[in-house]
Amino acid sequence: MTTLETQAVAWRDKAIVSFPFFCRRMKIRIKSDIAMEGETEGRLGDFVWNEAQWIIWFWMCQQMEQGVPIRLIILKARQFGVSTFFCAWLFWWMWRKTQIRCLIATQNKGTTLNAMMETMDRFYQSLPEGYRPTLRAKGADRVSKDEMYFDDRKSACIPVAADVKDAGRGDAFDLALCTEVAAYKGAKEFFGAFTPAMGRRADTSLVMESTAQPGWFWDRYKSGKRFKQSVFLPWSVCKSLYSRKLIVVKKNGKTVFRDAATDDLFSITAADKKEMAFLTRQHRIINDQIGRDLLGPVTPEQMAWWHYTCEAEYDGDEEWMMQEFPRDDISAFERSVRGVFKSVLPIVRASVEATLTDPAFDDALIGTVSCATLEDTLRESHQVSVDEDDDVNMTDEPGIAIFKFPKPGYVYTLGVDVADEMGTAADEDDAAFSVICVFCCNTREQVAEWRGSIDPHELGDVIAAVGYLYNTALANVEYNNMGITTIDRLTKYLEYPNRFRWPKFDEAGKLTKKEMWWTDVKTKQLVIGSLRHAIRHGLFIVRSPGLQEELTAYTLKNGTFAAGQGAYADRIMAAGLAWQAVEQTDYGMAQVLGAEPQSAKDNAEGQARRILASVQAGNIVTPPKQLPDEFDGEFGETQNIDDPWEAAMEFIH
Repeated sequence: MTTLETQAVAWRDKAIVSFPFFCRRMKIRIKSDIAMEGETEGRLGDFVWNEAQWIIWFWMCQQMEQGVPIRLIILKARQFGVSTFFCAWLFWWMWRKTQIRCLIATQNKGTTLNAMMETMDRFYQSLPEGYRPTLRAKGADRVSKDEMYFDDRKSACIPVAADVKDAGRGDAFDLALCTEVAAYKGAKEFFGAFTPAMGRRADTSLVMESTAQPGWFWDRYKSGKRFKQSVFLPWSVCKSLYSRKLIVVKKNGKTVFRDAATDDLFSITAADKKEMAFLTRQHRIINDQIGRDLLGPVTPEQMAWWHYTCEAEYDGDEEWMMQEFPRDDISAFERSVRGVFKSVLPIVRASVEATLTDPAFDDALIGTVSCATLEDTLRESHQVSVDEDDDVNMTDEPGIAIFKFPKPGYVYTLGVDVADEMGTAADEDDAAFSVICVFCCNTREQVAEWRGSIDPHELGDVIAAVGYLYNTALANVEYNNMGITTIDRLTKYLEYPNRFRWPKFDEAGKLTKKEMWWTDVKTKQLVIGSLRHAIRHGLFIVRSPGLQEELTAYTLKNGTFAAGQGAYADRIMAAGLAWQAVEQTDYGMAQVLGAEPQSAKDNAEGQARRILASVQAGNIVTPPKQLPDEFDGEFGETQNIDDPWEAAMEFIH
C-alpha cells in the first residue's frame, strides 16, 4: 500500500466517526458577502466552520448525548452557512451508512434547490478517489440536480419543493433539511405530509431553518423553545464574517477609528455601547446554552460592519437590516409584519429591554418559568417549580411576572382577558390562556402580568388576589363568553369592591350601572386604538416580552383585528382593558370602595397581604440580571429566595 493509500485509509477511518473531521476535507464555494481575508469570490475553499456552525454542532451534540432525535428550529441571520452545514450532515450519513433516506426542501424548485444539490456534488468530488459511492446512473461521476442516489449503499437524498402538492408524502425519511421555512405558503400541510412517517430514532434529524417572517415558522419557533429545540443566532455571533477592519486613531484627545477600506472615521456612540452590551449578553446566554466559552464580547469592528452594511445595502433602514441580520428573536419580525402596532414597536422594544438593565427593577420577583436566563424567564408564561435536586421543572400551571411591587398610595388598574375555554385550542397544541395585566397610573407602566390556563370560575379568585395585592386595583374584566362566569365569581361571591363601570360613550364622564367590559367590533377598535395611542405617547409603558411578541404580530385584515398566524392576542386585550379603566381612577389615593372584606372576599385579600409581607421580609433582591443558583444562571448568587419564592407560587393557586 502506497503512502497516499495509507493516508486515505486513515482519513476514512477517522471521517467515519467524526463529522467535524469529515467536513475539513470538504470544499465549498466562497461567496463575496462571506469571503474572509485572503479568500476570493467564486473559488473553492476549505469547509472551515464559522462560529454559527459550531454553535449548531454543540446544540446537536447535546441532543445526541441525551439519546433523543435531533430536532432543531433555527432562526438566523443571512449567510451563516446553515444550509451548507446540514447538506454536509446529510451527505456524511449517506456516505458512511446504508439504507439512509434524506430530504432537502425549499420553497420551490429553483436557484436555491439547485445550489444545494451543487453543494452535494462538491462534497462528492471532495472525497478521495476510491471512497466515492457509486451513483445510480451508469458511469456517472457527478451528482444529479434531481437526486443523489448512492447505488452501492442504497441511500438517497431527494430534493423537493414545498409548494408542490404531496411533496415528501409516502416516504419514511431518516434526515430532513428544510430551508427558508418562513416562506413556505402551505407549511402546515407540507410538514403534515411527511413528518408523521419520519424516523424517531436517536440517529434521525429534522432541521427547519429560516430568516424572520411571521406565520407558521414563527409559531413553531416559539413552541420549540419550550422543548429546547429552537436556536436563535444573532448576527453578532459570526465575528469572523461580519466585521470591518478598523485602525485606531486619536482625535482631539479621544480614541476613534478609521475604516481601513474606506478611510472614513468611525466612533462608538452611547447607543452603540448599549447595543454592544445587549449583544454581549446574548453571547453569554448562548455560551451557557451550549456549555462552551465560544463567544466573546461584541467589538467595535462588528458595530462598524453593522453601520456600514445598513447604509450601503439597506438604505439606512434599520428595521430591514434587523430582519435580515437579527439582534433578538422578536424585533427580527417587526419589519415583515404589517401590524397594527408597528409604528410603536421600537418604543415597546426599548421599554421591555429596560427591565433587564434599569435599577428600578432591582426588586422584581419573577414567578414565571425560569430557563437559564432572565430573558427567557420573562418571555415564558408558565410556573416554575424546583425539585429536591434543585433542578427546574417546567409545568403548564399558571404563572405571574411581577415587574414592580405595589407601593402605598399608588393607584392601579387591572385588565382581564378571559379565555373562551380551557384545554387545547382548535388548531394548535397550546392551551387557551387567560391574562391579567396590572397597570400603575402613577408611573404609567405595566407592573405585573398573570397568564395561565385556568377554569373561568377559579380565575375570579386570582383576580381578587392580584387586585388586593395592588391596593385594591380597579378591575376591568371582559364580559364576553366565559367572562360572565369569572365576573359572577368575582362580584357575587368574592364581592370584590373596585370594579369598572360601563361608560356612556355619548356623555363624557357619565357611567352606567352596568359593570365590566363588553367587546364588539366598535369597542375593540376603541381598545386597540387607545392602547396604541397610549404607548406612542409614553402613557402606557410595556414591560412584558410576551406582550411585546403579541403586539408585533397583531394585524388588521379586511377591517378585522386578528392575532398573527400562530400568535395570541390575550395579553393585548388585557392591557387594553387595564388602560380603559384608568379614566375611572383617582390618582391622589387608592380607593377602596364598599364594605370591609368578609368571608371568601376576606380570604382572597388576606392571602395576598400575607404573601406580600412574606416577599418583602425575604432577601430575594438582586439585580434582575441575576438568577437564583437553582436556575444555573450566569450572573451570580441570590440568597434567601426559598420562602418568598414558595409564597409567590402559592399566590397563583
